[in-house]
Amino acid sequence: MEITLKSKKKLKLKVLTQDMKDELMDSLELVGSGEEKTIKSPNKTMTKFLRFGLDCDVTDEFLASFSFEERVEAFTIIQDNLLKGEGKTSSSK
Repeated sequence: MEITLKSKKKLKLKVLTQDMKDELMDSLELVGSGEEKTIKSPNKTMTKFLRFGLDCDVTDEFLASFSFEERVEAFTIIQDNLLKGEGKTSSSK
């Protein structure tokens, strides 16, 4: 599946195996309670999602080409696709 970020950067999402999905889900660590939950180690988590979820050679140089906003947008899209049918994502209301 190909996506286009708001910045017009085009990315291809990888088809994830169940083991890869489990690895990503198990790495999501939330802190806080109620509506105040946030992701612990958000940068590390986003990098892992991008490395697992993008269908390309996700080198450090490739990741460095992303703005913070692009990283967050790509992470959110990967997370949304990962969780389809499994409940709400962190960006859902």
